[in-house]
Amino acid sequence: NCIEKDMAKFKRKVDGLKSCSEFSLSTFEDPTMACTGKGMLSMFLEEQLASFKQYGIQGFFWTWRMPYGSNFESGWSFKHIAGLE
Repeated sequence: NCIEKDMAKFKRKVDGLKSCSEFSLSTFEDPTMACTGKGMLSMFLEEQLASFKQYGIQGFFWTWRMPYGSNFESGWSFKHIAGLE
């Protein structure tokens, strides 16, 4: 995947526990142009989680809910992505 090189470098350079303190499914800086398809975003999530697991990195999703940012929901709201909202 596109972040393989950076994940490998992170693992090599950092001893001990590792984390990605803010990750999301956002695919572009402008939410009106970002991917919103559930299948694509699910695949993106699976790929990120697989990379974290492979390199021993604990991921923390960006946010649980975006109550006042509906145009960002598909990429930033884990509650929305999980189908709970």
